[in-house]
Parts: sequence; C-alpha cells; structure tokens
Amino acid sequence: MSKKGFYDIFEYLMKHESMYYNEILKYAQNNKIVDSRASITTMLNWMVSFGLLERHEITDVRPMRTKYNVSKKGQSALNKIKSVDL
Repeated sequence: MSKKGFYDIFEYLMKHESMYYNEILKYAQNNKIVDSRASITTMLNWMVSFGLLERHEITDVRPMRTKYNVSKKGQSALNKIKSVDL
C-alpha cells in the first residue's frame, strides 16, 4: 500500500459510487499523482487483485469501457487506514 498515489486514488474512488477508467486516469494525471497511463493501470490492477476494487467491463458499447468501484473489503480497509492515528 505504499505505492506512490495509491491512497489518493483509493480515496478518490471511495468518494464516487463508480468511475470509468478514463475518469480515474484524468484525475491522476491532472493532480500529478502518476506519470503515465501504465502506472495507473498497474495500480488499479493491483487493487483489483487484492479485492479492494471491483472491475466491470462494459462490452456492449464501442469502444469497450471499464468501470471500477470500491468493494466491501476495500471500504473496510480504507476505513481502517483512516482510523489509524499517525
């Protein structure tokens, strides 16, 4: 969880019910959280693999779109992170 920008992206997703990949990418690039498209893709894939995010592929439109939302496990993890007093 120490990956650069992880918390910023995770918290941003938590504030929204669900978001498309391009919306997340635009937020990350505009706020200089990541330097490249590959960085955000790697981060999102990592969060999905650990069950923190759910990925939904929308294939009935062209081009295909990918939507993400924070899973229940992700919500619990983020609440625990926020409750820790540093």
